Order: sequence, then structure tokens, then C-alpha cells
Amino acid sequence: MPERKYINKCKIVEKVFEDNGYLLNVYINVDELVEMADSDGWVNLTIAKRMEVSDKGATHYAYENEFKPQKQESKTDDGLPF
Repeated sequence: MPERKYINKCKIVEKVFEDNGYLLNVYINVDELVEMADSDGWVNLTIAKRMEVSDKGATHYAYENEFKPQKQESKTDDGLPF
């Protein structure tokens, strides 16, 4: 498994509401994302919950998701009538 590329210049803080709803406030340095962008300009990120809240209040962390789906061979004759 390749080594994860963490987003170092980011802060992700979870805000929990009284009704148990929540949201994530995300602050990311754009220059770091630009370096990770693919040829189409996309960056795939995974956001995961930290085991403990950081000293600065960060509750989550982010890293580049490098998953690449495998292309499936298309079958033209699968025996189905439609």
C-alpha cells in the first residue's frame, strides 16, 4: 500500500449541535491542493476523525485518496434478451 499523502496545511473542526446534528468546518491551503490536482484539476480527499482532538482544536484530518477504479471489460453478449 502506498504511503498516504496528508494535507499538512489544513484544519478541520467538527461542530455538534444540540439536536445531535453536526458539520465540519474545513480550512485548507489552496497551494497544497493545487500540487495534488490531477490533469483534469480534481483532488480526491479522505477526511477521517482524529483519535483525540489536537491542541488547536482540530477533530479530523485529511489525506489524498489515490484510489483508481479498475476498468471492467464490457460484455457485448451476456445472454440477456434486453
